[in-house]
Amino acid sequence: DSSKVIPEGVTLEFRGGIIDLAAYDLAGTNTAINVNSIKIIDYTGIGRLTGTWSVDKIFPEWFGAIADGVADDLTYIQSALYFSKISEGSVVLKKDKTYLVSGLLVIPSNTTFTSDVGTSTIKALRADLTTDMFNMCVNEEYFLNPISTSADDENIIISNLIFDVNASGLT
Repeated sequence: DSSKVIPEGVTLEFRGGIIDLAAYDLAGTNTAINVNSIKIIDYTGIGRLTGTWSVDKIFPEWFGAIADGVADDLTYIQSALYFSKISEGSVVLKKDKTYLVSGLLVIPSNTTFTSDVGTSTIKALRADLTTDMFNMCVNEEYFLNPISTSADDENIIISNLIFDVNASGLT
């Protein structure tokens, strides 16, 4: 029912279980996380992760991503991207997996967004797509931009990702 603070120098090591942020914020104090790409954080409540975290790789699966190309992973990838701001870790998608996003991903400054040893696909699927949402490339082909940054954002690295931007089948 109130914020929780993890003491300095603690490493959270998961062998099962989920941090349920239903009613409180969880603040790291240069806190490390040791876990593979499994769900460890439940954001169904009002709580959030705050403070400082020492994490090299952040997986959207920690927040609930499925990466099956069918379930919408937008919220989970976005949560991982926001968490990267307080951890300075890279957001890493599983290799050879497809992540469906039903809206715009906002990538913050100083973020590395990549795939784990290989390539991953982000499939952009939006129910509200119109031709007005497409931009014209130099070669006069149309594409939907599934990512966004603001004008003052800097130091963004995107690598080893395939963007399937016509998943809605627009012609």
